[in-house]
Amino acid sequence: MPVDGALAALPVEEAAPARRFYAWPGKRNYEGSYWFATTGRHVAHESLLEADYLMAADHGPAVVAVSSQPLIFLWPRRTTTGGRWHVPDFFVRLADGSGRLIDVRTPARVAGGEVQFAFTRQACQWAYEVFTGIPEPFRANLRWVSGFRHPRHSPSPGVAAALVEAFTPGTSMAAGLRRAARLFGSRAGGDGMSAVSGNLLHMLYRHRLRTDLNVPLTMSTHVEAEPAMAVAL
Repeated sequence: MPVDGALAALPVEEAAPARRFYAWPGKRNYEGSYWFATTGRHVAHESLLEADYLMAADHGPAVVAVSSQPLIFLWPRRTTTGGRWHVPDFFVRLADGSGRLIDVRTPARVAGGEVQFAFTRQACQWAYEVFTGIPEPFRANLRWVSGFRHPRHSPSPGVAAALVEAFTPGTSMAAGLRRAARLFGSRAGGDGMSAVSGNLLHMLYRHRLRTDLNVPLTMSTHVEAEPAMAVAL
C-alpha cells in the first residue's frame, strides 16, 4: 500500500544515509565515495556497480541531486519471503522537480529481488528503477570523459568559445582540437593545444559539446557543439 503522499515533497536528496556502511577483510564489494560534479559533493557507494550508477547519473542532464541509501521501508509481517526492511540504494532529484528511487543489482541478482522490487515500486511516491549496469562501449567512454568532470578542467570563457567555434560545424576530435588550439593560441598569444584537450573532455561530460558515446571514442570521432552553445556565440 502506498505511503503517505506527503513523503513525495520531502527533500530526500539532502538525506544522510539511513544506515552505516560496514567494511571487513575479504568483503567482496568495494566501498568508497564518488565525487558528484553536479552538486560538488561526495556520495557514498557500496560497490563498483553503484559507482557506475553515480557516474551515469552525474553525466545525465536531468539529474540535479542525489543521496545514498536515504530511507528505509519496513514491510508488514509475513508479506515478503526476505527481510522485513529494505534500504534503496539511491534517490535522485530531477530537473523537473520529480524524484526517482534507485536499486542497484547485478543482472544475476534481479530475479531474486523481484518481490522486494515490486513492494518498493508500489510503496514509493516517486518513479522507481532497478539499475543493472552500463553497456559497453558507453561505459568505457563515460569513464574516460568523467575523469575530467572536476571544475579544474572547466574551460575559461576564451577556451570555451574557441572549442565551440572549432566544432561548429561538427568535425573530428583531432581536427577540432587543432582548430581550437589555433583559435585560442592566436587570441591568447601562445600554443593552446595543452589547454584545450582536457577542456574538450570536460565539455563532453557536461553536454556543452556532444558526440555519440555508444561507439568507441577515438581522435576520429565526430564532435559538434550543442546548438544552444553555438547560438550563444
